[in-house]
Amino acid sequence: ILIRSIIPIHVYNIGNAVKLYFNDITTTKYYSLDCCIKKIAKSELIDLTETRKIIKKTLNITKNPPICLKNGTYCIIKVRKTILKNDESYGIFNIDSIQEIQTGKIILTNFKSITISESKKNIEYKIQKARLSRLLIDDYTSKLDI
Repeated sequence: ILIRSIIPIHVYNIGNAVKLYFNDITTTKYYSLDCCIKKIAKSELIDLTETRKIIKKTLNITKNPPICLKNGTYCIIKVRKTILKNDESYGIFNIDSIQEIQTGKIILTNFKSITISESKKNIEYKIQKARLSRLLIDDYTSKLDI
């Protein structure tokens, strides 16, 4: 199952939750975005800490490096302003699922529109860095002797 995007939402009286966009369905899970990413990485047997270290060191990304999983490469884009302290405001988008970037919104390949809080130029830069990180991780894993 290909995840198109993961968007953090705030549910009154519950707290942080995430909305998962798949090919044709959308579902809500009542845990944090960080926990969701860790669960996905665990199911794919990927060490997120190590991949983030490699990406940060090689591509000189200091904050929010792209996430490289087996089923796709994801870039982190700000989707809204924070509401409360420790509130999540960054969503995760599969770079292959982004069909069009417009001012204030992203249109996915399944024609879902998601509002964002970043400029088009900044998003294109993040997508380019995500593509580079995918090449980097693929090259790094091909050199391992397993």
